[in-house]
Amino acid sequence: MAKFGKESIENLATCSVELQRVAMIVINYFGHRITEGHRGQEKQHKYFLEKRSKVDWPDGEHNKTPSDALDFLPDSVTWNDLNGVNGEKIQQQAVATCYMLAGYYLAIGDMLDTPLRSGADWDSDKDLKDQNFNDIVHIERRNK
Repeated sequence: MAKFGKESIENLATCSVELQRVAMIVINYFGHRITEGHRGQEKQHKYFLEKRSKVDWPDGEHNKTPSDALDFLPDSVTWNDLNGVNGEKIQQQAVATCYMLAGYYLAIGDMLDTPLRSGADWDSDKDLKDQNFNDIVHIERRNK
């Protein structure tokens, strides 16, 4: 059974209790790390300028204290895999693995009455082809 490492635990500790609860169940089924929880002003603004985020400080779910968003990375995936550095086939496998992990988050969130949405399906309509901004490693709480 997988468990979170020190950095993941520290990042998860910056998230809402509801997100922590979901993540602590998901880790029992799918090995991954929490790469980010709360995001400060400087980093949020940087990501906005780099077009890695659609929102600037303080409007992101990562900017709340505690954070209503987290970013993850499956244990079997590296950032280079996701960015295509290791080849197209590896990138496709990495993306598919991230989609699968996001599905665990969404399902466990629903089971715990903690509705979530994925950065791979912002409008939560289960159509992954209608996105104009993909952030497949992002999970956030959504209003019921």
